[in-house]
Amino acid sequence: MSDFAQSQLPHLKALIPAGSRLVVGCSGGSDSQALLDILARLKDELGIETIWAVGIDHGLRPEAPQELSLAAALAKTHHIDFHQVQITLDKGENLLAQAREKRYAAFENFAQEHHATAILVAHTATDQAETMLMHLARGTGLRGLGGMLPVNGNILRPLLHLERHALMDYLQAQNISYASDPSNASLERTRTNLRHQALPLFKELNPQFESHMAKLATRLQADELFLDNLASEHLTRAKSVLNSLQVELIRVLESPLRFRLYQLWLKEHEMHYTSDNLHELDSLIQAGRGALSIAGQDVSIERGHLWCGQMQFAERTLKIGSSLALAPFGIAIQSTLLPAQKHAHARTDACLEAVFDAERLPKDVSVGPWRQGEKLEPFGLGGHIKVGDLFTNLKIPKPLRALWPIVRANDQIIWIPGLKRASIAPITPKTLNLLKMQVIGEIPWQA
Repeated sequence: MSDFAQSQLPHLKALIPAGSRLVVGCSGGSDSQALLDILARLKDELGIETIWAVGIDHGLRPEAPQELSLAAALAKTHHIDFHQVQITLDKGENLLAQAREKRYAAFENFAQEHHATAILVAHTATDQAETMLMHLARGTGLRGLGGMLPVNGNILRPLLHLERHALMDYLQAQNISYASDPSNASLERTRTNLRHQALPLFKELNPQFESHMAKLATRLQADELFLDNLASEHLTRAKSVLNSLQVELIRVLESPLRFRLYQLWLKEHEMHYTSDNLHELDSLIQAGRGALSIAGQDVSIERGHLWCGQMQFAERTLKIGSSLALAPFGIAIQSTLLPAQKHAHARTDACLEAVFDAERLPKDVSVGPWRQGEKLEPFGLGGHIKVGDLFTNLKIPKPLRALWPIVRANDQIIWIPGLKRASIAPITPKTLNLLKMQVIGEIPWQA
């Protein structure tokens, strides 16, 4: 057993649980050859159940099949199954980004088909230093400067603490063949430009530069995780109806927490954002009013809340004697047919119940969103009022208006839960049967 391979055992044990079923990305290059060989030698000590070596041919270079044959030969030496997967790239797009995306998709598909627990790739401390410098050159924050994560979902990078030259020494000592990708020498690529021009300069200043960058990445990732967790706690406290945020609870936070909170919130809404968007959002919070557009969606402040876009729900039939769940509000409308003598007064204080003369009410009852220009004849009052004016008078935030449930019979408004009952089908001494409707749950905004 190689002393170098044995020295990696504590690190690998901390990363790879016993009983793991591993897909190892193999290109035939130096890094992946070293990873496959080390894992194979330590397989029993690590308690690994199965290893599959998987090589991807992107169809970009004629040398690729020969390079993958080196990985296949090494896998055979260790009695490991090797699988070669061919992927096809679309012309006219960013080939490198597309190749990476489809490569990881191929690994993921293979892992799912074989019930693997993790996918291992052979990025090193050298790759990490290049990544960090590349992010720094393009502009980044703490998250980007932290580089690649050793554990990202089911993707493991067990060699991030090792410099490439250490792996090259290991391969030479073990007499293991490996391929060199000629495209890695092209200065037309940002990463190879950094590799051949910038990294040597830094290593002249400090021969341990790559190792120090790897340690810096680990510290930055820990700091980022701590701040993200703290921001997540504040996000939970600030959340209100329909995932809006209470502005005053955000404004008092320090800037690092505010910006992380914005990022977490926008991700929950599946919105792509830029650094400029985050600064615009922060200005909105500080002003306490206004609106802006992020990724084509409206973000606004109203009634002390930060709102994002608008959800929608469709008109649905309410069958008498049943309940209808209203997902946007997290409530349900329950309808019940009762004899008039069992009538109890409705909870009219918050208009959470409404009772009608069943015979005088049209039978086709539905619940749906507000329609522009629609009017209501309020119970006990003369005349009509536009629903839009009612919302304004009761200070209902605009993002909620499109989601507020409106109960109709034959397209005529009979009840707006939590707000008003219409004058239609009132109860009289001649009423025989009642239709009682009530809110199940809590309306998440008090008018």
